[in-house]
Amino acid sequence: MVFVSYTVDSPIIGKPTGTLAEALAWLDIKAGAETEYATELWRLCTLVGIDPALLFAQAAHETADFSSAWWQYRRNPAGIGITGDPDQNAASHIWKNGTEAARAHVTHMALYVYGDWDEIHGLSFRAPSAGEPWVSITKALGSSEDYLRFDAIWKAGYLRSVKTLADLTGKWATDPRYAEKIAAKANSIFQDSRIQNTEVSPVSITTGRVPYPDVIQSHLPASNPYVVEGGAPKIPEAIIWHRMLGSWGGTNNWFHGGNAATAYGVAVAATDGAATAGKIYEWIAPRNGWYGESSGPAKDPYGDGLIYANEVGVESINRCSKAIEISGNYDTPLDQKARESIAAMTAYWADQRGIPWTEFPHYKAKGRSFVIWHNEITGLDYKACPGAVVMAETDALIELTREIMKRYQEDAVIVPETIKPAPINWKPGDVGIVQYHGEPVYTLLAEVTCARATLPRVAASTKKGKNSYGPNIEPGEKCKVVGTLNSPWYFWDKGDGTYPRISRSAFYPALPRPRDAS
Repeated sequence: MVFVSYTVDSPIIGKPTGTLAEALAWLDIKAGAETEYATELWRLCTLVGIDPALLFAQAAHETADFSSAWWQYRRNPAGIGITGDPDQNAASHIWKNGTEAARAHVTHMALYVYGDWDEIHGLSFRAPSAGEPWVSITKALGSSEDYLRFDAIWKAGYLRSVKTLADLTGKWATDPRYAEKIAAKANSIFQDSRIQNTEVSPVSITTGRVPYPDVIQSHLPASNPYVVEGGAPKIPEAIIWHRMLGSWGGTNNWFHGGNAATAYGVAVAATDGAATAGKIYEWIAPRNGWYGESSGPAKDPYGDGLIYANEVGVESINRCSKAIEISGNYDTPLDQKARESIAAMTAYWADQRGIPWTEFPHYKAKGRSFVIWHNEITGLDYKACPGAVVMAETDALIELTREIMKRYQEDAVIVPETIKPAPINWKPGDVGIVQYHGEPVYTLLAEVTCARATLPRVAASTKKGKNSYGPNIEPGEKCKVVGTLNSPWYFWDKGDGTYPRISRSAFYPALPRPRDAS
């Protein structure tokens, strides 16, 4: 989602810049044709890469906030076929309900933006409930009525001619202020709530404390031709979402075969099984400067991808970003564990970039979203990645990411007094093995160095959230430890009178455990 004001230059192609919830709140209608229209509009627009907020604003403008006779009696959402000619106006199509109206609006706009979507992309618009027919542009154009007016658009030379609101002026409508009025309507519908969402929280916000998710290291060798050694910033400028078009394990093998390279891969239950869902492959170490040539080619970037490409240069799109591959095909459903892992990795890097949860996904300093779809780099004509499912779930994934960021960025949440580590029952510096809540502890005074970003824990539980005791310990940082268990934990002398647990595997050198001294 992009938190900017709408103008005549707002791109029609792109991710949703407003939510369905905002549209329904503005309508203040819980059921009826308007709700049907808005719901189907957001679903279809997400599938075809068109911003539904702009089409909703266009409909609100065209129908006088859904009060005009054209809407009330014909369910015409945007003056489709209304040319000013009395005979043509009278012959214009009548849609049965809001769902049909949305399909007509999206397909009509798709003609202006893409041409015949079926011909170019092989995609049909799927009806939401089982048993309903697939509604495609080609089928609609086969109607004897030609109610989408393909011939008129084609003869006027308007196919594939629209990219921004400004491009609609003189084509969709003759009003010289047409684009300006739609932008104003969009600002009135969506802007107030977006401003509220981006207000600074009364709770102080501290970035840099979201934990790095648990990963399975499967680092790609330098011999992989898609791996570049050096040059990547320690913190990316963008996260790019992909779909694997394969399984988690199969993609791992494919990458190790030297066929491709990205930073991360998330397993999905529908493809990889419930036991594997949500697991993350780390294919490239996060801060060693290496990166994968994963996002491209930049054939026709749009939306946030275009802003990003212009910002860093086409040659640096991969160098300055990290890609998250999601298992499955474009239509493979996500599960909650997969969603949580996608959100967790995205939250970590957004937090490292210093983006407050109150602003995410907006990267305020750059004027764009921190999260970018792969097809925003390649252009929709070349690649649909990350596909309809991920695109449709983007709003929900964004909200889940925000929840994670909020949990760790707000002082009142991250380290409440009630969840500080329990005091140790031995004196730092004691020698030998002591008992700690029935467990043997090998006491020591030693210094270890962090090898990978890790988050201190209150207790041994691997559950994050309230068990976390941030901020992250970053690679290269040195920590004094005062004891180690047989389990995978050190006790860290944090220097503030607390001794949280830190993962043994994240530090070097390895220190002896109690069993080593027996």
